[in-house]
Amino acid sequence: LNFFGSPVIRELMAYLRATDNPIDAGVSLYKIMKASGISEVNVRRVNYCARRLAYHDGASDHVYECMANADEIVPDQREQIKEIASTIDRMVELKDRSTVSELVYEIMMNVAGMYRKSLGAGPEGRANVRLLNRFYDLCKEYESTSHGATLHSFLDYVDMLRNFRIESDDSADGDSVKVMTVHQSKGKEFPVVFIADMATNRFPLKYQAKDFYVPNDLSRGIKTADDEKSLYLQEERRLCYVAMTRAEQKLYFTLAERYGDNKNKTKP
Repeated sequence: LNFFGSPVIRELMAYLRATDNPIDAGVSLYKIMKASGISEVNVRRVNYCARRLAYHDGASDHVYECMANADEIVPDQREQIKEIASTIDRMVELKDRSTVSELVYEIMMNVAGMYRKSLGAGPEGRANVRLLNRFYDLCKEYESTSHGATLHSFLDYVDMLRNFRIESDDSADGDSVKVMTVHQSKGKEFPVVFIADMATNRFPLKYQAKDFYVPNDLSRGIKTADDEKSLYLQEERRLCYVAMTRAEQKLYFTLAERYGDNKNKTKP
């Protein structure tokens, strides 16, 4: 899943970019108009008007200006377009007295009505709700680690996040199987759990010594009489315990008789 390429997140980002700087957010405003039901013909009319103005004045892309003066440009949908421009005005004012997460919440819940449109829309709607929840979590995480977070700095942060994979709770509904690592399963529970590869050198993994030195001053109080290999096995046991305790009703251990080109049967 391309998190930032999903339609619902692209629409949300369009509102945020238009709120951050409406006079130079032509692409975002086009997306908002299309998502709001403005016809392709009228979007092109606004675009044509904006390009004519920008030809003589390159200070902005003039899309926002043309939307605010939609009476002469698109008379058949002037009220809808002017309402969008008015909404952006309201969001710009709200930006100065709200946190970033409050702004995102307002857009999702009220301005664009994304939650309302997603509820009752079947599997796609439920997927959109999960995506919106994850985006809101990203916003809260950013605020918790950034002093004086602003909308503009958050958008820069999101642009950086595009280079990374974004984990989201994309668990399918109904008759389905959720595949995850043991670490990802922490804090979750399921009626039935399968733990795969319960075999020697698979789980637990084969021990490999690591060239890592911890100064004595830092290791006081944590050193034990056990050697590194024994400590490693203890950690693998704890990890296995986490996996086992995710099961609410049934727990299965599985392994293959042979892995790869191995001629001998695998030891459980």
